[in-house]
Amino acid sequence: MSVFPLDAGRLPAAEPDGESELGTVQPTLVGIVQKLFRVPNLRLALDTRYADIPGWDSLSHVNVIFGIEESFGIRFDDDELDQLRAFSTLGELEGMIRRKLPAGTRAQR
Repeated sequence: MSVFPLDAGRLPAAEPDGESELGTVQPTLVGIVQKLFRVPNLRLALDTRYADIPGWDSLSHVNVIFGIEESFGIRFDDDELDQLRAFSTLGELEGMIRRKLPAGTRAQR
């Protein structure tokens, strides 16, 4: 898998659409995954397993984490990184992002 930068490390935040399976975090998280893995039409849901995303491996996992930290303006500590490594679905990843964000925070532009 090739490593390539996100567009200036930022993806636009989107308003919740009422049917979003991952809530307000979903548009940015989905955008990060779709861009890094070059799968713009891949449908992603809470139960999507990393193993079901073509090209997801340990290196790409690190790139996803970097993209999340940059897009949401958060940093994961060592314990959280261990937890993230143990996760296997986007729903688990989304839950960690929500816990890190102060109430009302959206992805940075």
